[in-house]
Amino acid sequence: MQTLRSVEVERLFKQGQSTSIGVVTLRFQKISGEQCGISILVPSKTIPTAVYRNKMRRQIREFVRKEYTKIQGARVAIIVRSKDIKQVKADLVQALRKAGLS
Repeated sequence: MQTLRSVEVERLFKQGQSTSIGVVTLRFQKISGEQCGISILVPSKTIPTAVYRNKMRRQIREFVRKEYTKIQGARVAIIVRSKDIKQVKADLVQALRKAGLS
């Protein structure tokens, strides 16, 4: 799983599909034959302190790495709008399922 560059994230927002469940929004683009790319966006309006935003990103990245090892051929941007990690994980599972990425 690779981290997306800013150019790829911009392309996702212009050309990708979107799905939203609860406090999680996914922007994704299915690409055949390529590895998974992921970007986790936590707005400073949601979590003002950089230390806690980075902690949230690390927790989500680890959750996706462990639980969704078979996400292949997709670029995904995960936008988080809550401080509650349990709620984020539950909504992320549903959003990935809805997008057909799990």
